[in-house]
Amino acid sequence: MAADQALRQAITQPATGTGQNFYISRQQPDLFVQLAVQRLLGTLITLDAALRKLPGVLTDASGPKHLPQLIGQDNAYIGSETIGVNHSRYPSTVTSALFHKGRRGGNCGGAAGEQANARRLFYPMQPVTQPGRAALPLAIFDLDNTLLGGDSDHAWGEFIVAHRIVDPDQYQARNDQFFNDYLAGKLDIQVYLNFCLALLGEHPQSQLDAWHAQFMQEKILPIVLPKAQALIERHRQAGDTLMIITATNRFVTGPIARHLGIDLLLATECERTDGRYTGRTTDIPCFRDGKVTRLERWLLENNRTLEGSYFYSDSHNDLPLLGMVDHPVAVDPDDTLRAHAEAQGWPVVSLR
Repeated sequence: MAADQALRQAITQPATGTGQNFYISRQQPDLFVQLAVQRLLGTLITLDAALRKLPGVLTDASGPKHLPQLIGQDNAYIGSETIGVNHSRYPSTVTSALFHKGRRGGNCGGAAGEQANARRLFYPMQPVTQPGRAALPLAIFDLDNTLLGGDSDHAWGEFIVAHRIVDPDQYQARNDQFFNDYLAGKLDIQVYLNFCLALLGEHPQSQLDAWHAQFMQEKILPIVLPKAQALIERHRQAGDTLMIITATNRFVTGPIARHLGIDLLLATECERTDGRYTGRTTDIPCFRDGKVTRLERWLLENNRTLEGSYFYSDSHNDLPLLGMVDHPVAVDPDDTLRAHAEAQGWPVVSLR
């Protein structure tokens, strides 16, 4: 028991003046990022559970009187004197990507509750940013029917049909059905991607690039909205970080983003091998909840938060992401999004 007592004292009674170590996440936020990246959070949770088996650890040992006592009600099982836990609105930069399904759980009981609450213990205590560095707000834009006066994915289908690059009758009918499914909120994204990306695997890059250049001239430039370009420029002049996030694949949208002067693009990815497209998708499709997952991962990888961020979209399919940002804006919205935006008091604007 003497060894147990010594270990308990070492854990619960830091040297004088080092109580600030309990706020290590404020001084070293990268620590928690790296733990997440290296997949070591589970090890900490296991260690936490093991420490609880020692008599009195984190529950009955004395500690410096000045240590903060910020424990929340849903973590009450930990004890009355323990490290600070902040349940601020930005745990998402690390935890939502890792523990997505339990992101906003309440008080938990039993073994499952112990694990869920242990996860909370290792959330960063503030948004993950470099010390002393002011975060630049993100201005995030959906592309189709937001910055463009039409749908680039559907327009690509119309282009390849018009130029008989694919069988016109078969392709047009399926392309129209997928588009209607999207508008109705019932699109099977994987089935659709298998359909529309197959063409990329059948032709060399040089031919695809030539078709896309013609597509830009015929289909995209006529639907670029001047008001959308002005909106982008206002955010650029304000110093915001500009990003497009779209369900449409990168082959179609990459040149469009470059034309709009936006370098950051999160899109559905097209698999490439040996310099050629395979006709398959890779990574998480950037659609509905997939947009949230992809954006959260980008935030984690780039040491950024959504503090002060904007998101502009026309579609109810983007409600998960609209609900995450500080400034959601409905742009020429569909009926479902318009009703939700009005109920929430979100701005509703037109760029047409």
